[in-house]
Amino acid sequence: MKILQLAGLLAAALVSAVLADAFWLGAFAPVKVEERTVGPYWVVYREMMGHDPRELGAITDDLHAMLDRAAIEGTHPFDIYDVASTEVGFALPNPPTPAFEASLDAQTKFREIPAQTAMTVRFPWRHPLSFVVGFFRIPPAFKAYRDAHGYAETAIYTLNDGRSTLYIEPIVRPAAAT
Repeated sequence: MKILQLAGLLAAALVSAVLADAFWLGAFAPVKVEERTVGPYWVVYREMMGHDPRELGAITDDLHAMLDRAAIEGTHPFDIYDVASTEVGFALPNPPTPAFEASLDAQTKFREIPAQTAMTVRFPWRHPLSFVVGFFRIPPAFKAYRDAHGYAETAIYTLNDGRSTLYIEPIVRPAAAT
């Protein structure tokens, strides 16, 4: 009987630990889609085929080191997730100089994303797994909001400020049928 009680206590402790971690990572955080104007963003990035987290980390580390060498401060991870590819990069605090743009290697690209109206959700960032939890929760919320408002599906941007991740999906209204 004591073995069953001990097993029950261990199981309860394990379930409690898993639930506490899930709560801490944001699994139960509210997901409220809001429309607002975001941008402009100046993004230095590299394209990544597929969605391998190891490759994402390697690209992020390499770009961060490049920005450090160029003495560019105030950057934040900024990624763009589309159906076919992912752009892994950093948002710069200001437009880059022509000299910086010219110094980019062949794999590294720059683009300006103009200010635009978008659906947004701010989600807690506590650990890289928070990002995984967010990607299970945010895209379905965007889809439900898009469907309710008649918006077209677009790429999802993520901007991480170190405390939270701002998920962004630009609003595009489908062209009227002719």
